[in-house]
Amino acid sequence: FLFFFQAEDGIRDSVASRGLGDVYKRQVKKEAKAEKPAEAKSEDPPKEGAAPSDKLELSIEEVKVHVGTISEELTYQSFIYIRRGLFEKDRLLLAVRLCFKILERQKKIDPLKANYLILGKQTVESPIQPESLKIFMTDPMFRACKALEEFSDFPGLLSQMEAEAVHWRKWYMEEKAETTDLPKQFKNLGIFERMMLLRAIRPDRVTNALDIYIQQNMGAKYMDVIPYSLHDTYPETNQKSPVFYVLFPGQDPTKEVKDVAKKLGMKDEEVISIPMGQGQEVSSIEKLHRAAKNGGWIMLQNIHLMSNWLKTLESNLEEIIGSSKTHPRFRCFLTSEPPPMPDMKMIPETILQACIKVANEAPQDLKNNMRRAFRMFEQDRFEKCAKPSEFKALLFALCMYHSLLLGRRKYGPLGWCKRYNFNEGDLVICADVLNNYLNKYEKVPYDDLRYMFGEIMYGGHITDEWDRRTNGAYLRELIKPELLQGANLIQGYKSPDPSKTDRDAYMKYVDKLPPESPELFKMDSNADIGLLTMKTDSLFKDYVTIQGGAGAAGASKRREDLVKEQIVKVKAGIPKDLFVMIEMHAKAKEKTPYVIVCLQECERMNILIDKIRTTIDEVDLGYQGQLNINESMERLADFILLERVPAVWKEVIRSSSKKPLGSWLANINERYKQLQKWSENFTLEKECLWISYLFNPMSYLTAIKQVTARKQKLPLDYMVLVTNVKNYITPEEISQAPDSGSYIFGLYLQGAMWKVATDRKGEGYLTQMKPRELTPPVPVINALAIPVAQKFTSGYYECPVYSTTDRGATYIFPATLRMESLEFNVNNWILAGVAMVMENEQPQPSQNTSLH
Repeated sequence: FLFFFQAEDGIRDSVASRGLGDVYKRQVKKEAKAEKPAEAKSEDPPKEGAAPSDKLELSIEEVKVHVGTISEELTYQSFIYIRRGLFEKDRLLLAVRLCFKILERQKKIDPLKANYLILGKQTVESPIQPESLKIFMTDPMFRACKALEEFSDFPGLLSQMEAEAVHWRKWYMEEKAETTDLPKQFKNLGIFERMMLLRAIRPDRVTNALDIYIQQNMGAKYMDVIPYSLHDTYPETNQKSPVFYVLFPGQDPTKEVKDVAKKLGMKDEEVISIPMGQGQEVSSIEKLHRAAKNGGWIMLQNIHLMSNWLKTLESNLEEIIGSSKTHPRFRCFLTSEPPPMPDMKMIPETILQACIKVANEAPQDLKNNMRRAFRMFEQDRFEKCAKPSEFKALLFALCMYHSLLLGRRKYGPLGWCKRYNFNEGDLVICADVLNNYLNKYEKVPYDDLRYMFGEIMYGGHITDEWDRRTNGAYLRELIKPELLQGANLIQGYKSPDPSKTDRDAYMKYVDKLPPESPELFKMDSNADIGLLTMKTDSLFKDYVTIQGGAGAAGASKRREDLVKEQIVKVKAGIPKDLFVMIEMHAKAKEKTPYVIVCLQECERMNILIDKIRTTIDEVDLGYQGQLNINESMERLADFILLERVPAVWKEVIRSSSKKPLGSWLANINERYKQLQKWSENFTLEKECLWISYLFNPMSYLTAIKQVTARKQKLPLDYMVLVTNVKNYITPEEISQAPDSGSYIFGLYLQGAMWKVATDRKGEGYLTQMKPRELTPPVPVINALAIPVAQKFTSGYYECPVYSTTDRGATYIFPATLRMESLEFNVNNWILAGVAMVMENEQPQPSQNTSLH
């Protein structure tokens, strides 16, 4: 794996110093003879009695050409070998890693530029933000562009962008910004520098730009997907190298293994396939040894189901591989599903290391998922049901439901708050339940079917209540009587008339599915932009992980100097003074719920600042030689070099923030300023608080309920929180304090945007997003508490609020958002994944423009 990262110089040295030298000389001599036959004839014959010589005279240029050829072939073959065993999502990572390392060694990439691209650097201080650019740029984007100005390729970038704001906005809105001409001064940027610019303000197009970059520098073949074939791979196998197949839906290597065995002259009884399960432990080991002795082939399927037995398999495989008596014709094939969670390890490492790994992942788009799902049911399944028309229509809808659940996973937290391992077994069982219910009841029990599918079968996987709501919304849209009358299954795709459609016609109808898009899942078109941005972030995060720490990013300066520079920036970026808690407690005569929240937040801020100072001072002293550097210091230095917030700082305030270090420090300063102002006399101007600046925002919302409950003399348990979005786009527009509750600000929407009423007295409502506005800001919200009995839900969408776009465990509370009308289908917002977040990491226009 490491060898193919060597540059040509390294490979040339290896050729000269190892046994490959003779092979190389013979190959070059053969090529030289083939190229110059005429010259060979004209050479003077050797002198009589002279000893024959194998010495080959080559010019430096010829050596370079031949070494380059060998280097390229070694690199490509190693790349193919490794890529074959990777998941689809990791294949671009391998190509990027290989390309960057080779070009860095050839000094064709500036290490500092590579660092910027990989880490997505931002300045700690916020630059001046011209109004003309705020229309389409966010604060993180300004910081990233300011960091770009440190490179000679981007002189005065922000000034140039301000001068040509219209042109820059036009470029920003282009669908394929990576190939569209940039405005004037930066029109001739190289492709690597263009990728740096995309990283700053169009991260969704970085993966496409990387594809182009790799093709230009390595060749198109590095981005071509070569279909896997065991027939082509077989020459690489031997009796000491088992083949390990990663199983995916729709992929079964059994037939291919048997076909290749047949072509090689193997008899049927010499090829054994064993589906692993209870009771197969002893017999499978016996057959494994028998095949190794006699030269047979053995295939052990689904070994992931036998976790306790895998150690036995490991030791027996080691014995067979290490034995000189193993028959040369022996081959072993293993199959296993991938682990349900990325950090889970199911197969022993020694087994994986000994195997040729194959991850032949089938396409996971909606059409292919649908095709695989419906193909599982043969014609006899239709004939067994007493209501064939209903069964066909509902089974087709059930397959669509299954495919939508699988396809939605690719959108990450916007699709599902948590990742669930829905499988074909769920679909088969649901089909059996459907058949039984249709045979048993005269009328189709749609409510019962939805309950069985959504709460018991598929719902058995789901642990998040908001994901359960999404699952139920799909069932309400799909499992309904209107299916028999040609109702829409998804946008632009109707349910066929079951009385006129047989199984083959249904299979052909699957091919008529519209092209893949977020709209098919009832999500906003911006979901694709979020998906591509998430892929970019994930790719570079994994890049940093596999490179083994901050020091491997390729920086030209010494690590010590880089750490010291970052320490200076961090120290300058944190608040200078702590809150004097004794004085504050003395000043707070009346400890109201709001005052208690303020005091708690100030205490948390003190603890955080103290932790940052203490740990950063330790690292500083360590690199000055005054303290011994320990593992925790090195870990913190790695974090700040990678522009990440150290885990030890986030743990203090139980933060799940995804912000890079620069933005996070700027955010801490904003929190500090708000607390400074609030703690002066423990009152908020116009009763408005930037709630996302609190470490524990739920404490403030609880305080609202407590104050209202005391005022109305009601038990706290009888109170419920509701939210009314006002027509104040920013806190500065507020004219007076609210009659009840408090104003809160600093929330962002995902999956929708807020339509502000044209006049102050009107009411706004949820509406479709504008292009490229991934997390539009929400206007000022009046959060107030009312008795549970007074809460009404008709015409309102219950919107989950999270700390970050990771959702899941960062859930805070449910807000109530007004819909356009009482008749509006709430399932539309549920399936769009509409939620509010307190931390905005995605690009979107400024608050002043996106709400109108």
